[in-house]
Amino acid sequence: MKKLCLFFCIVFLTISCQKSGETLEGKLYNSGYIYIQFQMNGQYETFQKASRDDFARGCQGEGTWTFQGNKITINPNNSGCDFNRNIAGQYTLEDNKLSNSTNTFFSSYGK
Repeated sequence: MKKLCLFFCIVFLTISCQKSGETLEGKLYNSGYIYIQFQMNGQYETFQKASRDDFARGCQGEGTWTFQGNKITINPNNSGCDFNRNIAGQYTLEDNKLSNSTNTFFSSYGK
């Protein structure tokens, strides 16, 4: 009985961890030409590029993020461009998009 309980606890914890901020690490989101790349240790990078397949990047900046429940807080970044700096705020993660009252970012598969 104890082994069965331990098994279910491990399964529950594994499923719970999949809903944590760790699942965003490595994911790329974009809103038009503005991109957010979530990195490990609560870091993110923002940049602009003409298309997902374009290698040239501009307006790069770095900042931090946190995740609790389905709420993601994107803290200010050090980009030299207003559009990229203005992504800071609290977002709701729903399906494959991050949104708040002023911005919506969609999951962009690939890097």
